[in-house]
Amino acid sequence: MTDEEIDYSEIPELDEEWFKKATWWIPEPKVTITIRIDKEILDWLKTDGPGYQTRINAILGAYIDAQEKQEARERKARKVKRLAAKPAKQLPKIKAKTPKARKLVSRQRASRKSTSRKSTSRKSA
Repeated sequence: MTDEEIDYSEIPELDEEWFKKATWWIPEPKVTITIRIDKEILDWLKTDGPGYQTRINAILGAYIDAQEKQEARERKARKVKRLAAKPAKQLPKIKAKTPKARKLVSRQRASRKSTSRKSTSRKSA
């Protein structure tokens, strides 16, 4: 496709106002390192042509993201486990945002109240 074939009709022109709001941003430069990897891995990375180092960087970045998400899930699971171990009186109040959630929360509160009444009546008997 040549420059003459490109349709610029939907692209707004960049005026002085746009350039006043624009910010200059330079990405962090990459760090040059020496890495030792298996030949088979390097061959596989090079099968898509140039840019294998960029692919290595993307793969490592995706791995880091996955690890951080896994750690966040594990932290959340530990928190839920700690909350589940607490007595009902110590649990934080839940703010229900939908009608269905409000109904569920009110049922749970009613259930807790009736359970506490039964245990109180047993103690006095």
